[in-house]
Amino acid sequence: MDETLKLPATVTFLNADGLEASGDGDKIESFRIIANSGSRMSFWHGDVVIDMNGIRAKKSNIPILYGHNTWDIDAGIGHVTNFGVQNGQLILEGVVSRDTPCAKEFVASCKKGFPWEASVGGKIMKSIAVAEKKSHNVNGRTEEGPLTIATDFEVYETSVVLFGADSNTSALVNSSVETAPFLRNGEKMNEDSIKDEGKALEASLGDVKNEAQEPVVVQASVLTEDTIQAEREKLAAEARRVGEIRNQATSRDDLLVAEAIEKGWDLDTFKLHQELSHLREDRGKAPAIHAGKEDMSSDGKVLEAFAVRYSGLMDESKYEDRTLEAADKIGNIGFQEFCELACGRRLGRYQSDPTSWLQAAFTTQNLNYVLTRSFNAILLAAFTESDSEWRKVYNIGRVKDFKKYERYRINPVNFMLEPLTDGGKYKHGQISDSAYEAQIDTYGKMYAITRKDMVNDDMGVFTQIPRFIGYGASETLNRKCWSLFLNPAADPSDSKAFYHEDHNNLVYSSPLSLENISKVRAAFAKTKKTKGTAVVDGDTPLGIRPEILVCPIELEDTALGYVNATYFNNGSAGYSPADYNPHKGRWQVVSTPFLSESTFTGYSATTWYMMANPRRFAAFEINFLNGKDSPTILRADADFDTDGIQFKGYFDFGLSQQDYRAITKCIAAAKT
Repeated sequence: MDETLKLPATVTFLNADGLEASGDGDKIESFRIIANSGSRMSFWHGDVVIDMNGIRAKKSNIPILYGHNTWDIDAGIGHVTNFGVQNGQLILEGVVSRDTPCAKEFVASCKKGFPWEASVGGKIMKSIAVAEKKSHNVNGRTEEGPLTIATDFEVYETSVVLFGADSNTSALVNSSVETAPFLRNGEKMNEDSIKDEGKALEASLGDVKNEAQEPVVVQASVLTEDTIQAEREKLAAEARRVGEIRNQATSRDDLLVAEAIEKGWDLDTFKLHQELSHLREDRGKAPAIHAGKEDMSSDGKVLEAFAVRYSGLMDESKYEDRTLEAADKIGNIGFQEFCELACGRRLGRYQSDPTSWLQAAFTTQNLNYVLTRSFNAILLAAFTESDSEWRKVYNIGRVKDFKKYERYRINPVNFMLEPLTDGGKYKHGQISDSAYEAQIDTYGKMYAITRKDMVNDDMGVFTQIPRFIGYGASETLNRKCWSLFLNPAADPSDSKAFYHEDHNNLVYSSPLSLENISKVRAAFAKTKKTKGTAVVDGDTPLGIRPEILVCPIELEDTALGYVNATYFNNGSAGYSPADYNPHKGRWQVVSTPFLSESTFTGYSATTWYMMANPRRFAAFEINFLNGKDSPTILRADADFDTDGIQFKGYFDFGLSQQDYRAITKCIAAAKT
């Protein structure tokens, strides 16, 4: 964790008249900075405690700047000459070694009593995270999580600033106020010893003075009375804002006040959040809309069942009888009353402004929960009600992210066991593998319940949105699956078409019939372990038999007849053994209208397919993010130009083709 932090600190001048430098009688101001960094500090990203045993300087003689300005040479003030930790405090001692306008302004304004503050800049190089309800001992104290403990904190600069992170920080000079005593190893130093140490410090500066007298390239940024006054006015305005918010707040608003101060809310914004916060806290204190000891109308499962039944997609087997009975008792209600049931109270005060009414309703956690459950239940019902034959021809997998993956399938060339040699040695079997790429994408769409729908109190719109998303997700998935099935890309192993005679998976002049089913099945069962037409020593059949007949909807009845009939009538009064159907119960028939859909490349009303079980040997695969094989719907905040609330539905999946040996395509027409 490489994160920059600014720590509050105090600045104290040690000598108002300056210390004599060696050689020319110039005065060098010395100072110390004390940072109470061993205690818990709050930043925008959370609380931080710095382990004082792990604090260090990036280098010796780290610079002293104005306002953390590391890019302007004229922002330099001096440098640190002593760095250490004493009694749980970070102490930096240094001198005003620069001859810049900022350095001169800093010294002059301090002597006039200007209350400068300081800030120590450093980075967290290593840290540990303490989770909520966990604790950790650091700096002799037990700190409760959540917080970050910096075990390695590197200080790279220190700055004087107008406003530090702590309002108690200050810069002092002896000529105007009494300063805190300068300590060396915990002992107070007298004035003579301070001067002696100042001379020793100056002796170590070397050519600092000459370096400071070189021409300055960058125009100096000098503080003026106008800039100081402007900062004071900003501070006064901030104090008034905070005071107004505290005066408006009640004893219930402590956390809200903290949030308002942090986020810069004005009084009107705070009042709005305060009203909504009180509404949320009061939820459940008033009697339910339909009072009664056995009333279940506000139960999330009951409201879900009501919404699903209203959509017309009810599967009663998914709900208990008491839940269905309670849903029936709700009666004919609109969308607003549905929301009020979920909230557990009426929101009549907002009826004149539907948008504000809905915003207030959504501040209650229960409404978000009920709507999410109801929407996803309707969406899932619509999705599963749609054509899902793709599940029977695709192997179903899962991935954990959106990166491109390579799937590998082992191709055993010769797994036959052989006798051991006289020395008892084993022969090595030959194994190759095939790689298949897999990657998923996100498919989605946004829908809105408009202000007009809310005013009309239309429950039908509410139930239509997830239903449409469910149907849309199913159509998207079907079109993707059957498009790949009909027109896969060339196989990467030889750059030939996926369905190709050289792959032994393409047959012409083969309309769907008992005779052709038998022929294709026999050829399929003889599929070799090695791809292609080359003859390999020891290459034997895979031993995988086909189990699935795939056909367009036009051939479904014919295929089912071949699969389910026990005998076929040859036109005579009796049945002979020749009429026995060997394919009875042997196949799973998969039929879909997408195979003969004219908008698909490769469509046909007469072509049929024979496949192995994709769980064992797959021609195609579909992967879902984290294995979630159905779409999701979420409520989203409306855009500024959308008057209402929005819902988005999304689906994460990806398709890939795998082994052409797992499928045979049978074309009724002759090859042209």
